[in-house]
Amino acid sequence: MECISPLLRRGRGATALRAPILAGFVALSALSACSSLVRATADRDLAVEHVAGSELVVESRNGSIEVVVEPGRTEVQVDAVVQARAKTAALAKDRVEEIEVHATRGEDGVLFIHPVFPEEARGGEGCSMVVKVGEVAGVEIRTSNGKVVVSGASGAVVVRTSNGRVDVFGGDSADVTSSNGNVLVQEVRGAIDVETSNAGVELEGVASRAKVRTSNGRIRFAARSDYRSPFDLKTSNANVDVELSGLPSGRVEVQTSNGSITAEGADEVEGSKRSKTVLFGEGAEQCKVKTSNGNVRLTRTS
Repeated sequence: MECISPLLRRGRGATALRAPILAGFVALSALSACSSLVRATADRDLAVEHVAGSELVVESRNGSIEVVVEPGRTEVQVDAVVQARAKTAALAKDRVEEIEVHATRGEDGVLFIHPVFPEEARGGEGCSMVVKVGEVAGVEIRTSNGKVVVSGASGAVVVRTSNGRVDVFGGDSADVTSSNGNVLVQEVRGAIDVETSNAGVELEGVASRAKVRTSNGRIRFAARSDYRSPFDLKTSNANVDVELSGLPSGRVEVQTSNGSITAEGADEVEGSKRSKTVLFGEGAEQCKVKTSNGNVRLTRTS
């Protein structure tokens, strides 16, 4: 699913709010021996009024992001830690004091939360955030080199990160892109699209269409008892486990190389050792599973 970022929709009438620079905790630490730069970190706290039914966009770099949706909440709370780098401890401390966290709400109601660095962000500088918000129409997160967690979402969830794990708990749909990070999606009510690499993917409580693309990582797909939708799962050098409950109706095309294919509880299985067609019920939904150098196991339980 292609997502057009609400960031592009911010109007001239947007209002910006800045997190105050705390006089409290500022931590300094030396980086690895291979670098002469010094790191400084500082806390940033920010609270803004919540607008029910609006969209939330959080963007950062080199940091984790957690979004917690709490129905009934009347304000958006942001707890952030910013990080700066410089040649000396004094310069790093001065620089970190200039890093701010802004919350900007556009005329369309979209709330955009992001760090603002003096001039341009330097390599290794970043910001981690925990955002607590009331019910929203959708959540979009963009970061790098950091874990992402979204829980309790009531709308669409879009995540773009790299080198980080992604956990999504709830939502009307989930569209996740990462690399070198495992992905866990639980109890999403609508369509699921996941793309990552060198990592495993777990989908639990799947209720609608699902598409997964990864490599060198296991895929586990566990559907709800009322699941009646197609799925398309692909990986390499890893196993794929598909768990179906109830009495689904599907036709699953399964392919592997240098691995086995087993189907428990299927109504009919035909094909060769490395390529099989597995039928459940009348075979209404067209499904695909593909891997290489890995086993595929499909299980249906009543």
